[in-house]
Amino acid sequence: RLYGWNAGDTRGFVTSGGTEGNFSGLWWQRDYLKDLSCGEPPILLASNQTHYSVGKAAQQLGIEARAIATARTGEVDVDHLASVLDEIERDEPHRPI
Repeated sequence: RLYGWNAGDTRGFVTSGGTEGNFSGLWWQRDYLKDLSCGEPPILLASNQTHYSVGKAAQQLGIEARAIATARTGEVDVDHLASVLDEIERDEPHRPI
């Protein structure tokens, strides 16, 4: 109502900052992925340069977080990512990522 938008045409919410946004996004995705996978807890793959609030939120929500190495220039190390994905596929094929 504040902006004159039709309530049925808009989705989302406003947070007090990035930490709350990260927490909320992980919370909703955790529940969504657990429902899709018959209760298997998801694995969060995140760069080792990811903001500290992501790891903190994952810990509070009981989500296993695995750090993916980065190159000196900041990009994700795709070889490391591939090896982690291969490991998950081999050892935990039913867990959502």
